[in-house]
Amino acid sequence: MKIFIDAGHNYSGADTGATGNGLKEQDITFYVSIILKEYLTEAGFDVKCSRNYLADNVANTLNRSINYRWQEANAWNADYFISLHCD
Repeated sequence: MKIFIDAGHNYSGADTGATGNGLKEQDITFYVSIILKEYLTEAGFDVKCSRNYLADNVANTLNRSINYRWQEANAWNADYFISLHCD
């Protein structure tokens, strides 16, 4: 089974997500995605992430960022798409 994990938002530029109490949504979603990927991989699932490094940006505009995520999941033929957010 193929699971695509979208660590919501970009590191910088467009679509960086919410901030509060010194925390940035794009950082939290990235770290959660890494932990989730590890658990799912160990359980035998085939896993791919939208962001593989903290400083990754998937696009330079909001619309391109959103579209990139589902298009990548569809192009990979993911069975499940998990988009992480925490705002």
